[in-house]
Amino acid sequence: KPYVMDPDLRMLLKNTKPLLQSRNGAVVLAVAQLYYHLAPKNEIGIIAKAMIRLLRGHREVQSVVLSNIATISAKRRVLYAISKNMFEPFLKSFFVRTSDPTHIKLLKLEILTNLATQTNISIILREFQAYVQMHEKEFAAATIDAIGRCAANITEVTDVCLSGLVKLM
Repeated sequence: KPYVMDPDLRMLLKNTKPLLQSRNGAVVLAVAQLYYHLAPKNEIGIIAKAMIRLLRGHREVQSVVLSNIATISAKRRVLYAISKNMFEPFLKSFFVRTSDPTHIKLLKLEILTNLATQTNISIILREFQAYVQMHEKEFAAATIDAIGRCAANITEVTDVCLSGLVKLM
């Protein structure tokens, strides 16, 4: 039986969509959560661009947005069809900068690990190689853990990841 959306839900989604352009980060996140939980699968992708735009804001806002993206991308593994490749076009937005505070670096690392697929793993592993060389020991250790998780999740790169980790020893 084909899904027929309730007209009230359709009106709610239609009327809240312009709020994704709001300058207020809380409004954008609220609408993004609304879409994530209530919108049909094929309409969820529109929240990604709005959330990425918020990453240019203050560090406090950036931290909250990254936490939300980390949660959505982690659930992607379980519910792959819902948020399929939603944040993949914005992969470079999650690359770590040396000026980022440690908690932001760790959130970005988690997101990159969650977004790793067969098609983008080479880009992500190249980025992780740079992170391992950073002087911050906590972040380097977290990067090594992330490489291990990528090796466990994507069998095609398991050997490459493990040999790279052995070289680090």
